[in-house]
Amino acid sequence: MSGRITFHKGRRLGLVIWCVWWICGGAYPLAWTEEKVAAAPPRADPARDLIQAAFEGNSQKVSLLLSNGVDAKGRTGAGMTAWQAAKVKGHADIMDLLAKAGADIHAAPPKAEAMLDWYVKEKVGPGSPGLALAVVRDGHLAFKQGWGLANLEYDVPITPATVFHVASVTKQFTAYAVARLIQQGKLSLEDDIRKYLPEMHDGGAKITVRCLLAHTSGLRDQWMLLVLARKNHGGVVSQAEVMKLLERQRELLFPPGEAFLYCNSGYTLLSEIVARISRRSFGDSTREEIFEPLGMTNSHFHTDSQAVVKNMAYSYYLAPGGGYRKALLNYETVGATGLYTTVEDLAQWLANLQRPKPGFAAPLALMQEPGQLNSGEKTGYGMGLFIEDYRGARLIQHGGADGGYRSFVLWFPGLRLGVALAGNLGSLDAREMALTAAEIYLGDELQPIRSASLVSERPSLNLPAPELDRYAGQYELYWRLTEISRVGDHLEIREDNDPPAALAAHGNHRFSLGKREFVFQDLESGKALKFTDDWKENFQRIRVSEEAQPDLCVYPGDYWSGELETYLRIHLRAGQLVLELHRHGEFPLRYVGWNIFASATGQYWWFELKFQRDSKETVTGLRLNSLLFKRCQLE
Repeated sequence: MSGRITFHKGRRLGLVIWCVWWICGGAYPLAWTEEKVAAAPPRADPARDLIQAAFEGNSQKVSLLLSNGVDAKGRTGAGMTAWQAAKVKGHADIMDLLAKAGADIHAAPPKAEAMLDWYVKEKVGPGSPGLALAVVRDGHLAFKQGWGLANLEYDVPITPATVFHVASVTKQFTAYAVARLIQQGKLSLEDDIRKYLPEMHDGGAKITVRCLLAHTSGLRDQWMLLVLARKNHGGVVSQAEVMKLLERQRELLFPPGEAFLYCNSGYTLLSEIVARISRRSFGDSTREEIFEPLGMTNSHFHTDSQAVVKNMAYSYYLAPGGGYRKALLNYETVGATGLYTTVEDLAQWLANLQRPKPGFAAPLALMQEPGQLNSGEKTGYGMGLFIEDYRGARLIQHGGADGGYRSFVLWFPGLRLGVALAGNLGSLDAREMALTAAEIYLGDELQPIRSASLVSERPSLNLPAPELDRYAGQYELYWRLTEISRVGDHLEIREDNDPPAALAAHGNHRFSLGKREFVFQDLESGKALKFTDDWKENFQRIRVSEEAQPDLCVYPGDYWSGELETYLRIHLRAGQLVLELHRHGEFPLRYVGWNIFASATGQYWWFELKFQRDSKETVTGLRLNSLLFKRCQLE
């Protein structure tokens, strides 16, 4: 069974972020389950509502407000109109709608600084954690400002000099350190990583430095491994511990170069390679080769969780019922994460992208070359940087999320503009806010967006039930499950731990959910499902058991994983299988398909178990999220 499916990159990162949450103690809600942002208290301001709807591209809400008599010429305190807001975001159809309703399309817009300040204040209310933001244009700092509080206990305000943990924004600095060694002839993209890390198992295939940089190695992600091994829960996770766990891995998820799978493990290994080649710590190497030459005086790789960091923002999340709680980090690992910095320092990095200092140009150019699979298909990822087209312009970007920290760094090379954002509230949409800041400054330099270009704006079709039933089923990628079901006259999809969502049908086996498109393939054999978006993934349809009720009595027993050095037990209670995972406790399982079970509780939604049988149909082991556990007898 084969097929293709494409996930939005935010969803791909979902499991990684969840694992970080668990490693950090599991004490706070996940970012995507929170309200979007702790906004200022709602006000009875129709003009404000109209402008916000225009920013969001919500044409239905704009139409409703206009039909209820809201003045299309209304302005905010910043002096902005809804038409100007729609123009900033490129929503051409909303601009037309407002113009027909009498909007003044010739009115002078407010200054970019005032518009951006209003926009952020709508997201960050008084007494809330917030963010700092810097804009770089033509190689120079054009704007910097902070909003909200770095420390809620003492009401310390955020400034552009506030230090934040920037999570996966770190990866571009790790990639630069590697690219510099390549340019110096000390390292090759095609080198086997075991040349520098001989303790790593080869997994039956050569893993190159290129594969680590491009997320095509097939390695399992370190955060998932740490969660399953339940190592140092509530304590410190060290670089040595992560390395030891990676060394014990004996299998790959796929042959290197065959697929793109975002993997933090690769960048941790890259930091080790840099340290071994340079014969100094990764922190010392990056300080001397990157931070000091660029004047990034408030940047460092954090390897001591107890070290005092001056001017550092604490991280927070929205608490159920209101207010905030701290989101604490507890690891000392670098390469994939671990960079502490300020938006002022990140502005120096962005300025150097436009006007590289001596020795920087060649490594930076290498980082921006799009990666590709063995098939030649481009992945949309360079080295530590995502590469995409946004409103007709080339965009290079990367975001980060750890604990309650949110960050995003972007650069439009052709338009000579960059934005650095760092925040300390887990519900901030860092990407959207950074892009909006860029759009406010770029104005007409970006192409407008016509809603007809969006999948969600295509005419929807009503398909007969037998046709819809052809698509229904369970699909998996590695260990992630997606369920498609028919509900009345439409299909619904359940992904990860999200609630079911309706799919709109467009014909020719195509469906959509918002801006994402789903394309089913190989329908005659009922094999495959494919999403199309900014990266692609291959999902397989799960074989459904012909048994009306599977024989659950064959599964209970003890199972051991040498890679994780941990065990699990399967129990049968009241007609239901229960998984007891060492250091995790117990939770019920639900039947999915032939020898496949998944978590029946939301807390462990990402657990999938696939039992293995021999030629006599005896259960000999299982795979928990692809990791092999062999059946054994524990005392």
